[in-house]
This record gives sequence, structure tokens and C-alpha cells, in this order.
Amino acid sequence: MLNLIVSILYPIIVLALSIFIIYRLKIGYVKESGSGGFVYAGLSLIFVFSLINLLQQHPDYPEWFLAQVYAWFTLGSFVVLSAGLILFVIGLVLHFNFWGERDIEVSNHLEKLKLLDNIQQESRYPLPMPELLDRVLKSLLGGLGEEAGAVFLLNRSQRKFLLVTGAGLSKEETSLLEYYPYGRNLVTQAIEDETAMISSDFRSLGGKAQLAASRFHSIIVVPLISGRSKLGALLFFAREENRYSREFISLITPIAEWLSEKMEVNMTGRDLRKSREALELKDRQLSGFIKKLEKVFKSDEEISSPADFAERCVGLIGADEVWLVGLADGRLVFHGGTGSRADFSDNFRAAMISALAQNKAVILNQEGTDEDGNTYIARSSLMLPADSRHNALLLRNNGGKISVGSEDFRALEIIASVGGMVVARALAGAVGASRSKGLKLIADILQLKIDRSDPGRAVMSF
Repeated sequence: MLNLIVSILYPIIVLALSIFIIYRLKIGYVKESGSGGFVYAGLSLIFVFSLINLLQQHPDYPEWFLAQVYAWFTLGSFVVLSAGLILFVIGLVLHFNFWGERDIEVSNHLEKLKLLDNIQQESRYPLPMPELLDRVLKSLLGGLGEEAGAVFLLNRSQRKFLLVTGAGLSKEETSLLEYYPYGRNLVTQAIEDETAMISSDFRSLGGKAQLAASRFHSIIVVPLISGRSKLGALLFFAREENRYSREFISLITPIAEWLSEKMEVNMTGRDLRKSREALELKDRQLSGFIKKLEKVFKSDEEISSPADFAERCVGLIGADEVWLVGLADGRLVFHGGTGSRADFSDNFRAAMISALAQNKAVILNQEGTDEDGNTYIARSSLMLPADSRHNALLLRNNGGKISVGSEDFRALEIIASVGGMVVARALAGAVGASRSKGLKLIADILQLKIDRSDPGRAVMSF
């Protein structure tokens, strides 16, 4: 009777435990685990075995079959139970293995988020690129428990990598990594293939870098790429062999992608700041130059002479002395200016004559020597052709060097051409005055009354 009760309880207990296990462990809830089929099949076979065991407790069971058949039934029930247990165990192994991997993934994901949060906290303020990369690298080394690392930026024009920052490296190792060639080496391969590279051979770095990494047995190179921009690489070094794996790559890759975007934004912002500063500087220069042009052209008073024109041009590009000069019969002619001709040395005059003869713009620098014997530019002069008749505008800075941009030069050419017109008008006026004086003299002579008795007296009185 007791055996019958126990046999009846077997299926009930197996069914209850099966329901509890399936519900509690959520067997089959996630198809990707592949455990549901094995667990269900195993529990089903165990339940079948419990039913077979229940049937064997029937009082008439020994009379149902021939005696030799019962041995096969016993063997069959053992096979059913064994198969059920094996399938059930396989299902549990697959189930826990799947969720174990999921736990690792979740743990890695949380670690990534925590690490990213720490890095973002470190770099939440606008920082120069070297300081940003230094903070990020040290945060990564601390968060990942790594020994040493480095960040390289790629300079394609010079075909080399520049070491921006390093941590955990000696001074000698840092100096060996300072300039790293772009070519057939591990770092270049990682960047060109756009994938992280793992190596246990320090010689794969090539060049001087292999000397810097000789004490390490594990190296990983993570490319820093933003869109189509290949910015550089992030390197980690470890003395432990086989330190890095695909799991480490899956952990560090999103961080490297975030860092690449951060670097791209940083560099774009830096370029924008430089462009804005350059535009502001250009605007200030243009505003100042326009004021100088207004001084020359927008005065209510008419330009009366070359000297007046030269006076109005003082201050252009820092000039404190201005002249309108020309060339006549191979001689230097001063039409008007604001300085003293005594300041023009013979050598300087010869250089001016040569430039006027060639009718081209030229900067003439006069050098001096300081107390230490070093030469410097003491005075600088810019000569601009004013017309095709070998006249020119001369702007002098008696305190140092003259620098002229392309926009300034075009504006100065216009001013010089106006100076040429002023010279032409002054020369025409001088010729007209001389001609008028000559005609008046002729008229006076024609009106002269000569006394025949004393003609000399009339001429002397005239």
C-alpha cells in the first residue's frame, strides 16, 4: 500500500516541480537561449517514467506480459529516466549559460555607462585638446585597471603620428613614442582597417616604438575615427600576457567612438574660433583702413598739392612719412611729401631710382645693429607705382618693418593711382603757369616803346 501511495505521489511531485521550475526560471521565455526544448523534453520523459512506475505498482501488473518482457520494460524505463535527466540537465546548462552571458553583457554595459559618466564628468567643460585627452586617458586607465596607455593624433600631411599624451610610461618610453611614423605598423593598420588590433609582440609597433613597448606583453590599438575623419589611435599596454580580448574591445569601442566625436567637436570648435578671430581681426583692420581712406578721399577740402595728398596718407599701414616721387631724365624728383629729404641716403636714392625705372612695387628695408651686434630692420619703405610716367607713392615707417596684406595692397594701389593724378595735375598747372608767364612777357615786350635816340635806356627800364 505504501509503495502505491509513493508511486501515485511521483507524477504529482514531478508535475509540480516541473511547473515550479518552468515558472521560476522562466524556461522558454527567451527563445535565443535554446534551453526550452531540452528542459520540456527532459521533464516530459521524467513524468513518463513516473507514470510507468505507477503502472508497475498495479496488483495485476506481473500477469500482463510474459516474464521475459518485464526485463525489457525495466531497461526501457531506465532509458527514459536517463534520457529525461540528461535532457533536463542540458537544458538547465544552456539556460544558465545564456543568462550568465547576459549578466556579463549587462555588467559590461553598466561598466561602460559608469566609465562614460566618469569621463564625461572629467570633460564636461571646454578644454584644450591635449588636456582633454590626458584626462580621458587617465580616467580609462583608472576605470579599466590598465597599466599604461597613450593617445596619438594623425598628421597625414607629414605622414606621422604625434603623441598627445601618455600615462604609465617612463620618460624614455615617452620620448621614443613622441614621433611615430605612419606606415607599415600596427597603429597604421588599425586606423586603415578601422578596427581594433591586438598584439602580444611589441615588435609589431616597429621603429623606436618597439623599444618603448619592449617591457609589455599585451598591446591593443583602438582607432579614433569620426565619420570619414581618421583622427588617431588609443593604445593600451600591459605586462600580463593575453590581457586583451574581444570582450575588452566591445567594452572600449563605444568609449573610443564617443571620444572621437568629442575630439571632432573640439577641433571643429577650435577651427571656428580661429576663423572668427581671424574675421574679427580682418574686420578691425578693414575698419581702420577705411577710416584712413576716408581721411584721404572724403575730406571737404580739395587736394591742393602733392604735399597735401602726402599729408593725408600719413598713417596708412603704419607709415609716418609719405612722399610722391618721380623720375625725370634719370634723376630723382620729389613732387611733395611730409618728411625731410636729408633722410634719404645715396644708397636709398639709388634703390628708389632703380625701382622707379622698373615701375614696380617694392619694399626697401634699411637695417641697423643693436648693442649685441644683432641686425634688425630700422626703417622700412613701400614704393607703389602711381602711373606709367615713373611716378610713385612712397610710404615710410621710420620705426620698423612694414607688412602689407593682399587686400591692403589692392587699396594702396588705388590710392597710389590717385596720387599719380595729383602729380599730373600739379605738373600741368606748373606748365600752364610758366606758359602764361612767358606769354605775358612777350606781350609786355611788344608793348614796349623804344626811344630811337636812347634805345638802351628803354630796354634797361623794362
